[in-house]
Amino acid sequence: MINRSIARLAHKRQSKITVAVSLPFFAKVEASYDAEFKSRYAA
Repeated sequence: MINRSIARLAHKRQSKITVAVSLPFFAKVEASYDAEFKSRYAA
């Protein structure tokens, strides 16, 4: 019972870390796409 709740807690923490790591990455990708899109079609 205790092990299960610990595992659930660890899984939650793992997913939080994954989200925290991937959010800046996605933001960076989106920003670079946005910049490329603007430079390609604004010119």
